[in-house]
Amino acid sequence: MLKNKKAVIFIFIAFSANANSLYELEKNKLDIENTKVQLASEIFDTEKKISINQQAITEKKMELAQFFKTDRQLKSFEFGGLLAVQSRVQFENNIKIFEKIKNKNINSLRELKYYSEDLMSQKKTFTEKQDLYQKTDAELTAQIKKLADAEKQAIEKMLLTNENSLLVSKGHLASPAEGLPVFLIEDNGAGQQFGSITKGLTFKTKIGSNIRAVGRGKIIFRDHIKYWGESIIIEHAGDYYSVYTNLKNCSAEINQEIHQGEKIGETAKDQFYFELRNKNIALNAMKWIRN
Repeated sequence: MLKNKKAVIFIFIAFSANANSLYELEKNKLDIENTKVQLASEIFDTEKKISINQQAITEKKMELAQFFKTDRQLKSFEFGGLLAVQSRVQFENNIKIFEKIKNKNINSLRELKYYSEDLMSQKKTFTEKQDLYQKTDAELTAQIKKLADAEKQAIEKMLLTNENSLLVSKGHLASPAEGLPVFLIEDNGAGQQFGSITKGLTFKTKIGSNIRAVGRGKIIFRDHIKYWGESIIIEHAGDYYSVYTNLKNCSAEINQEIHQGEKIGETAKDQFYFELRNKNIALNAMKWIRN
């Protein structure tokens, strides 16, 4: 029995030895998306550091302002009764107080210098990251157009040559479950706020709802995967794969030919997770399933 997600990844690679231009374009697009997400994370962190520095500078300036105010008051009284005390113990305590005030404000000056310098550095970093983010965003836009153009040309060629590929049905695939997905999954990796996008779809369903194949293909995987439950992978023409998880009462068998809309099982939970892939790269399935 295959018990982890690595087995699924292995299957994608094992059954997809030959690279194609659309796959390379998808891969480049994913790399740019991940770069953009990483930059967004770095910009977010830099903004927090800038905010922390600005707050610290404000506090240090207030501390120093209070010190200078107190210092002027003491000088105006020529240190008056604070130093002209009869008790030796009280006099020594006053000396300690002055030393403490002096050291505290020397440290405040040093900290103010540190926070000011770090603020300038972080602002410079922020500007650089923003510029790089904008360039990456423009690069992603260009890559998306390049991929769309390549897909259009590929589809036109396939229609002329009667070549079989799931790509021909893009935008017209049957939904694997009734209704629309409730949200798009984002894979945050190690729990970070930003992460690489998987584009998997989660459907809110009733337990026992029918799950159907999104397109014609062949069952190449059926097994229980840890955290994912009973799962099925269908191989479609053109190096495309559809993944169905959290199933029960599966009627499909390995190597079985499946037609579009054919029932392959039922939902074991009130949520059903689905992915569409080009080899080992997850696609935005929303653009493939008909409304």
